[in-house]
Amino acid sequence: MRKIVFILLTFLFLYSCSDGNDLGKDDGDDSGNGNNSSSVKISLKAKAQEANIHTMMEFYLVPGEDCTMLDIMESYDSLVWRIEGEKGRLNLLSHGDNWMSLTNKWGHCFYEENHGNVILEGFKDGKVVLSDSVRIEVYNKRDFLGYNWKDITSSTHRTGIANILKPELEISFIERYIDGLPSLYVYFEPAWEVGRDEKLSKIFYTQKQETLIRNYISKLYGDPKFSFEKDADKLVESYHKIFKQEEDAYTPRYVWETKTTNIALVSKYVDWGDYQAYYIYAEPRSN
Repeated sequence: MRKIVFILLTFLFLYSCSDGNDLGKDDGDDSGNGNNSSSVKISLKAKAQEANIHTMMEFYLVPGEDCTMLDIMESYDSLVWRIEGEKGRLNLLSHGDNWMSLTNKWGHCFYEENHGNVILEGFKDGKVVLSDSVRIEVYNKRDFLGYNWKDITSSTHRTGIANILKPELEISFIERYIDGLPSLYVYFEPAWEVGRDEKLSKIFYTQKQETLIRNYISKLYGDPKFSFEKDADKLVESYHKIFKQEEDAYTPRYVWETKTTNIALVSKYVDWGDYQAYYIYAEPRSN
């Protein structure tokens, strides 16, 4: 029975690795320095090595020629992917008696700029026996986060992005296009495990959410031009003058201005949760 399982797994692996001209061979890009010559060679690749924040980057594994699932199981106890200088890692390989789980292609959205390496490591008996890396360049060059205003031409339902190493924070968007004006609502929500727990969820919304959003936007775009701490007497008036389609149900807390975008951190009372929830509302800046 075990031989039958291995044969089936080997077939599935070779089949999955045949999607693309270069997926079944090693093209010689070896930037790792922890490789064990007795282990099966696996390389880390990126579909594109440059991207903007909040846009999907795709990564994949390239095994050596004639590599089977059984070869990988015998060579590695685990394979992990991580980002240089950041916490967290993605487990790509795990296995036990007669079973194996391998992720050979995945996507990731960076929340911030990154100019460094993403790394693949293979472990055997607690030691690193495989190391490979890819240099990436992640920029913050679009009008706002992952968007250029000219690309929003219709209103949409809520969509999210996947930062697989930061599952504790989920970012999602609603695109609006009304009377020729594009705009964005950006939502910062806790992970599902926190969101479904009433006590933990309330702690997130009442103690963490506003500070998290303010710090994140300020890191990307600098200090706010207006804030409720310093400009309480003119913040609301300024907000209504700057934004063309603001909603009265939202209360402004901070306002940023960039060359292309007006950004507001706003709050709204959530009656079913009995707390204030915080969002980002953004519009293109008129010149």
